[in-house]
Amino acid sequence: MPLVSLRAYARHRGVTLHAVQKAIRSRRIELVDGRIDIDRADLDWTRNTRLRRELSASARVPLTYSVPQDVDHTAVLRDGYLARLAKTECEERTRRLVNRSEVEATMLMVASRIAPVLARESDPANIERILAKEMGTALAGMVLRLDG
Repeated sequence: MPLVSLRAYARHRGVTLHAVQKAIRSRRIELVDGRIDIDRADLDWTRNTRLRRELSASARVPLTYSVPQDVDHTAVLRDGYLARLAKTECEERTRRLVNRSEVEATMLMVASRIAPVLARESDPANIERILAKEMGTALAGMVLRLDG
């Protein structure tokens, strides 16, 4: 039962001092009066390290799932639909989703308002600038109505 220092045991195992300290902290090996019993620590190191490797390897085994054979497909579809509906309603209430008909109505108003202006333009860059400005104003107005 030779007792050695942590550094001497690290040299004996061919590992770093940090590895020995980690093994002590994780209780893979134990100290005897602040020193290490080489014979006992070698056995503990091998046994406890192998056990940990086996446990971590078994934790990586992929899980498989099987669908029960008596699944009511109609209920599954209904539940999926209800979940999507609830999500949509939540997004509408939290003002992250706007009703499509509101957007269409707003954009049609923009189109009728700026059509005469665009008809007089021949420069594509000016047309794009006018469209972007009007659409931005209309969308900002929608946001203000939603937040207000």
